[in-house]
Amino acid sequence: MFYEPVFRAFNRARVRYLVVGGVAVVLRGSDRLTADLDIMLDLEEGNLKRAIRVLSAMGFRPRAPVALKDFANAETRERWRREMGMLVMGLANDKDPLLSVDIMTESPIEFGPAYLRRETVRMSKLRVPVASVSDLIRMKRKSGRPHDLDDMAFLKAAARLKQEARTE
Repeated sequence: MFYEPVFRAFNRARVRYLVVGGVAVVLRGSDRLTADLDIMLDLEEGNLKRAIRVLSAMGFRPRAPVALKDFANAETRERWRREMGMLVMGLANDKDPLLSVDIMTESPIEFGPAYLRRETVRMSKLRVPVASVSDLIRMKRKSGRPHDLDDMAFLKAAARLKQEARTE
């Protein structure tokens, strides 16, 4: 997968994160196209500093005129949300213009419990933490965009099929 280097670097640095958004739906088997990787991070300062180091080293920089290192400061993120309406920090990659990552400035659901409910998707030898189906549906319902509604339908159908397979 295209974003495998990001997952590998996060795992190596022990960043606590969850894959959400379109890539999370793709990792569950959807053939939907998505342009960016949506990440929900544990907003604990040490974790954010590790994530920022990883992303910076990989060549990611904010699209907005802000400093990536400032993402670790909760008051700054709150000001960005309030003054600029920044719900996610979009990151472009200088080394590979096709790589795009969006990190949430606040967790749409509480990170700790969501992390406990996560599901791990295996990619070759890599383990990728993905938000649970119920958490993804909850986040997609909040967004309510047409592709989010399509994703919800896919996730519900996939969960039904998985449940049916277990009962057979």
